[in-house]
Formats: sequence, structure tokens, C-alpha cells
Amino acid sequence: MELREKLSSPMPYKWRIQSVKYGKASCVAYVDARQVMERLDDVFGVDGWSDNYSEHKGNLFCTISVMSESGIEIQKTDCGTESNIEKQKGEASDAFKRAAVKLGIGRFLYDLKIVVLKTAKHTNDKEYPATDEGKILWGADDLSTYIIKNKAPKSGKPASPQETRKPAKPDLIVFKEGTKDLTLEMEIVFSMMKNGTYTTPDQIAETYTISAAAASSIAAGFSKLKKAK
Repeated sequence: MELREKLSSPMPYKWRIQSVKYGKASCVAYVDARQVMERLDDVFGVDGWSDNYSEHKGNLFCTISVMSESGIEIQKTDCGTESNIEKQKGEASDAFKRAAVKLGIGRFLYDLKIVVLKTAKHTNDKEYPATDEGKILWGADDLSTYIIKNKAPKSGKPASPQETRKPAKPDLIVFKEGTKDLTLEMEIVFSMMKNGTYTTPDQIAETYTISAAAASSIAAGFSKLKKAK
């Protein structure tokens, strides 16, 4: 696998609120800084990259330095914006991730369309993202789980089925796409594994945007697991 592919291949991602207005909540996909660090460690080694920060005209910039396969140092720089929580830490994290995008890490996220959810009002008169039934999605995990199960984007430019990864949750059983072997590698999340409900290959393929062959393999693996129990 070439360096570019190693850096830009999709990784597990979550969803966060971008804005709430006019009864709608716009949500975008994201990865956190730790995932970016892990990708850099995997590709270049823990001692093969570094990040440095500097301030220019009130903006915080991050520069990520890596060593190419040909021994040439590569540097990518970008600035960040403050977050609503822990402003300084959020700004540093944002600058780090933006610089990493210039290396290709997390760039696939820009191919995922924004997901728009309904909102519901709480007793404090504020609007929060909610399910189609009007149940407020309080936490980040609840928001991500709901979108993945019910609102996953059907368009955009998805990665190939062999490369696409979905966020995994604890207690869920995951299968490696395209095989009948149980694995944690691809992190494709299936709620049917948690509640024991069978889902057809067609439903799996549509929900998780994967090939029919991979969906059939996953369904077969699930059936095999149930028999083993």
C-alpha cells in the first residue's frame, strides 16, 4: 500500500452537531485528535512524526512534520478555531486535525454529506437534536448511534467497500467484510448483534453502504454464531 493510501484510508468516525436553527439540527462527521495520532503512529512510527504550534496574528497554527519513504521531511501547517468547551485545547486540537487533513488523514469526511435531524424543545425552551419520533438525543454517543442506524448518508463519494470503516460500540460483534471470519478489524456496527434480531443481507447492504457480497458474508457469520451459541 502506498503512503498516500495508508494516510487517507477511512477510519471509524462519529457525528456532532454543527448548528441548530429553525427546527433543524445539522450534523457533520468527525474524527478526534487521538485517532489522528494513532494513524500517524501506524504509518510513521511513534518517533517518525512531530507536531509544533505557533501563534500568528492571534491565530494558533499547528505544523506536523513527517519523514517520507524517500527520506525527505514533509511539513503541513494549518490553523484552528476555538471550541465551545475548553477553548484553548479545542483550538489546538482543531489546528492539529486540519494540518493532518493536508496529509490526507480524515479527508474522506469531506465526502460525507451533512445529516439534518429534527429538533425537540426541552423544558428549558432550548432546541436539541431528536429522533423522528421526537426523542431528544442527549449525548454524542446517542447522536452518532442514531445517525448511523437511521440517517447514514446514501450519497457523496464513499470509500471502496474493502476500505470503509464504521464506528464500533462496546458489546457489539463485528465481522470482517468479505470473509466469514469473526474480527474487530473493520469495525462495522450491527445492532442485530446486540438484540439478537436477524437482518437480511439486503438490509445490511443498504444500511451500511457495503457490497452485497460483504453483506451476505456478515449475515452468514451471524447465523453461524447463533448456531454456535
